[in-house]
Amino acid sequence: MRTPTAAPIDSPVLINIKTLPPGDLQNFITKNETFGEFLRKIGVFNRVGQYSNIRLTLLQPTKTTLEKDGITSMKILQRSSTSREKFLRLGIRLQQEAGMDVVTVPFIQLPFSILKKLTTEMHRDLTRGTGGEPLFFVDVNYHDFESVIHLLVDDLECQIVGLIQRRYSDYPLHYDYLRKYYDHDVAFMSVQTSRFDENFDDISTMHYLPFLGNDIYAVKVPKPFYDEAELEKPSKEPRLSKIRFFDKQSLKVKPAGSFDTERVLADIRYQDQDIIRDMLDNREEVNGDNAKFQVLNSFSKVHELNTSQLEFQDLRTQIGKSETQHYIDSKQALKPLLAIARKRAQTTLNS
Repeated sequence: MRTPTAAPIDSPVLINIKTLPPGDLQNFITKNETFGEFLRKIGVFNRVGQYSNIRLTLLQPTKTTLEKDGITSMKILQRSSTSREKFLRLGIRLQQEAGMDVVTVPFIQLPFSILKKLTTEMHRDLTRGTGGEPLFFVDVNYHDFESVIHLLVDDLECQIVGLIQRRYSDYPLHYDYLRKYYDHDVAFMSVQTSRFDENFDDISTMHYLPFLGNDIYAVKVPKPFYDEAELEKPSKEPRLSKIRFFDKQSLKVKPAGSFDTERVLADIRYQDQDIIRDMLDNREEVNGDNAKFQVLNSFSKVHELNTSQLEFQDLRTQIGKSETQHYIDSKQALKPLLAIARKRAQTTLNS
């Protein structure tokens, strides 16, 4: 397993992912008002993320459903070429109406022969029509993963490819294949990435993905504000345990109760240090106060963004000095994780 040859992009990247269950998909391709509703939501997202360098929107059909008949939005698009073409056409038009600089193309689980034809035609139409760079997404669990990556990078010469992230241990061969492109002019962008990996003692997912062939990350985070009725329900564990902070030294995302106040304050530059100190010193109050829970939980995300940026800067410095191994050795959780990942990949390759 090779170490990264380029630094992770540290400019803010925001992607608005709208997952479409069957009902939402049918409304999108059959009702005029749904298009306008989605367009308004994209407008709100763009205003909120106005200071981000890259803003993207993705309408992704789902493969799961609560419907009794078992019909998923993915199955609808697999079975009907008419619905599929209409969905993709309207999705592209929606992004163009919203003024998005990069047009995303969602992943549809199709036989590779059909997917290849569809992808090639869409790439041709989008590059000719707008002169821009379309961003195609691929689910890491796709059975012909290597073939579609080869199509996008080698044949169509895409400079950025979206990956719907899955656990490395479930698809080691697919991640191993990405090593082929370490020295190519292409960036792989992982989306729906979890904040931490419970299988590796809560290590921050985004801080070990650079060593597995990924370049850009969109971390899946919960909404900062919570439903009051949901918060009033009895909980088996204290609310404080649901709030987590990122630790630069260990690269782990651990419950807030394990962090010293001064340690958190040292990681973030904030003009109202006294307010933050008071909030952290009295963090146990979130267990019985919804408002305080919301504030501390939101602050934990700000803290994580700030400290993660600093950590990526340190990684960039180490890469520039060709001292990536020194960086790995300095992180108590990273070295054993990569050793396990290497072993699993080799075992799968030999089986």
